[in-house]
Order: sequence, then C-alpha cells, then structure tokens
Amino acid sequence: MTNKQLNKSQIFLVTGPMNIKVISGTVSVIGAEFGKGKTFSVPQGKKVPVETLPSSGEVKLQSSGKGRIEQLEKRTIPAMWDSLAQKIYKEKLKKILILGEVDTGKSFFTTYISNKLINNGSTVGILDCDVGQSDVGPPGTLGLAICKKKFLFLANQPADDIYFIGSLSPGLHLTLFLTGIDKLTTEASAKTDFLIIDTTGWVHGDGGRQVKHSKIDIINPDLVILLQRKDELEHLVLTVPPKKVFRLEVSKTASNTSQHDRKLLREMVSIDYFKGSKKFAIPLTKLKTERSYFKSGNEVNIPNKKVVYAERLRAWEGTLVFVKEALTPAEAGELSKSFGNIRQFKTGQEKYITIALLDGNRKILGLGSIEKIDFKSGKLHFHSPLPEKLIKKVCIIQFGSNRTDFSGREMGFISPGAI
Repeated sequence: MTNKQLNKSQIFLVTGPMNIKVISGTVSVIGAEFGKGKTFSVPQGKKVPVETLPSSGEVKLQSSGKGRIEQLEKRTIPAMWDSLAQKIYKEKLKKILILGEVDTGKSFFTTYISNKLINNGSTVGILDCDVGQSDVGPPGTLGLAICKKKFLFLANQPADDIYFIGSLSPGLHLTLFLTGIDKLTTEASAKTDFLIIDTTGWVHGDGGRQVKHSKIDIINPDLVILLQRKDELEHLVLTVPPKKVFRLEVSKTASNTSQHDRKLLREMVSIDYFKGSKKFAIPLTKLKTERSYFKSGNEVNIPNKKVVYAERLRAWEGTLVFVKEALTPAEAGELSKSFGNIRQFKTGQEKYITIALLDGNRKILGLGSIEKIDFKSGKLHFHSPLPEKLIKKVCIIQFGSNRTDFSGREMGFISPGAI
C-alpha cells in the first residue's frame, strides 16, 4: 500500500486496477464526493480523474493495486458542468434529455451530473436508451436504474427495471422502442427527484430525426442537453423553446470506439448477464406469447410430411407452419387454397433467439436464449440465468430478433415477424 498527501485543488488521473481509501480530506471522482474513511475502486482498463476539493482540509490517500496515479496540469471536466448541475438542482429540472452522436461522452457526463445531484441527497433515475451499447441492463433492452448512492461506472449500476426490445438497434423496432421509453419514463418519474435520459448516437437521417423528435414529444423534457462538436445536433431542437436547450462542447478527451471494440464491449455485458445460465423447459400449454405469430392462432393438422406443426392465424394472416424442410412453391400453393397465406419457419432456426420472460402481470423477470421448441414433448427448452423460483412464475414470453448463445455471445438475428 502507498500513502499520498495531496494539495488543495490538485487533479490526478487514476488508472486501474487501483483501490483508493481517503485517509483525510475530501476528493471528487466523476462528481462523487468521498470523505474520510471512504473507499473506491478503479478496475483495469478504466481511468478516472480525482480532484481534491478547494474547501477540503488536508488530503491523504492510501492506494493499492497495479495501476498508477499521475498528476494532471489542469482540470479535464469543464466548470460549466458544475454550473449546469447547480441549475438543474436549484430549478428542479426533473427530466433531462441528453443528445449526442456516438463517442461524445454521454455516459461519463450522465455519471457526473447524477453524482452531483446525489451529493445533494437527491434520488436520480437513469434511463439508458442505447440498446446496442447499454450500460444499464443487458444489450437489446432499455434499462432503468434508480440511484440513491454515488457511483463511478454506469455499467455497474443494476437495472431496477428493463423493457425488452430484442434488437441491438431500434431501427426495425421503433414502436417498441418508443413504447418502452414512455413506460419507463412514467415509472421513473414517480420514484425519483430527477430523471436523466441517456440516448443513442442515432441523430441523423430520416430514422434518427424521427426517433429523437418522438422522444422529445414523449418525454417532454425540462431540459435538452446537446453534447456536440460544432452544430451537428441543432436540427433536433429547432422547435424546442430556447430556454429548454443547453449546449455543451464535447470533451477533447472523448475517444472513438471502433465497431469491432463496440461488439466486444457489448458481448462482455451480455456474457456477464448470462453467466451461470441453466437449462429449463416449460410446457407450451402454460405459455402465452407476444411479438410473434407462434401461439397466437389455433393449431391445425396439415397432411404434409414436411410440416411439424401448424397454426391457423387470424383473419387474412394465413397459416404459420414449422417445417423440417422448405415447402416447394407448388406445395405451398396447394396448401394456400385451404389455409391462406403460408408462413414457413424451418425447425431449428429458433435456436439462440433471445426471449424476455414475463410473469402473469407482464412484468419482465429476465432474459433467456431458446434451445429448441420441441413439439413432440410439447415444451420450450431455453437457457437463462434466472433462479428456478422465478422461472416457475414465467407464463409469457416475448420473442426478440437478435440471437444470443447460452454463454451470451452474439449469433446474428432473425427478421421481425419470422416466427
């Protein structure tokens, strides 16, 4: 262990792995204040600025670990961030929407502002809308964390609730995406003093504009914060009252993350979520489904050796058939005379589809990955990290589009409505 005495208003960069204990005085770490006797840890691969507060007494730190501590010449966090935190607190600006492109430091900024508010005794909700690079909740979900205690890394905050999108991008799931934002915003507003909504970097093009404008309509934020390098977000707030818009320049320390690294980081979160997963089986008769055609119609018998299972769907939707091998155009055409439009799904392709597991009140208990739908035994086989006592409550499943193997690794996706 190493002891270090610091002067007032000094700034140090701590690189993990490192454990820090405050022996005397007070320091600020990403907005979180730590006084005498308090400890915090910086894991390997992470860097955090540590500031000694001007109002603090003598500051002494005790460090242990293989990381390093180096002094910085000047503060890396703009003073404007502190002014903004005070503005939010004093004016009781409850709903804060953060907009920014990819790699503009939205998560770091969210952490800093949250800690500043928590330092004042506030309860802060953080709604993570980045389904592809989620910090709160597993990938493919919107995650809500309700924070009463200061924290350093958003990814370490447990999700108090999630909304299942079932995709790593909102592009083909806009109705689900916006519904989830509305649901979790309403929930958080009743439980928190402040709610910070951290959004995706999708801010351009038809889809990006539509999603962000819809978010503003749904959330009706008290403040919209633009994290921009120049003026790349101005088109999103042209009709927002100027007093509700606050502009911040992106930190020069913000770094770009490659698509390859994004996938690795996303998989790390998913692998951690599915750690310790076990295999379960639930009778199909016990289950109801959402976001799929499967189990939404009436089972019918189709006299074709290729067909394993079939359901007649509602009205003009036709018939869903699970097949061992694809029906020929002639076979499908013949069946359509009696059964309408034939929707084919090859058995085995359901493997690794990510599903949400819900109880009878439609509360999401957690996620799972399908192993197979066994029509002979009449059971759904899947893997999930949920304990057996929660699995017993499952009676609804929501089908996603992304595939995840039983260890949490990405396995591609299926088109919405394929099953």
